[in-house]
Amino acid sequence: MSNVNSEDELVITMLGAGQEVGRSCHLIEFKEKKILLDMGIHPGISGLNGLPFMDFTEPEKIDILLIR
Repeated sequence: MSNVNSEDELVITMLGAGQEVGRSCHLIEFKEKKILLDMGIHPGISGLNGLPFMDFTEPEKIDILLIR
């Protein structure tokens, strides 16, 4: 049995930038908060295909967006 409380679980989901430039995005979930980090755009791809893979999250439920 684990002593870890499920409320203390940190979940990080990579939504883009696997072996490429641009299109980086990371979703961090902790204590019922959702933080989206560095939502980039692929410089060589235009339109929606140049954006991160947002299919794995619900943008309206993001609490904080941090872009550098």
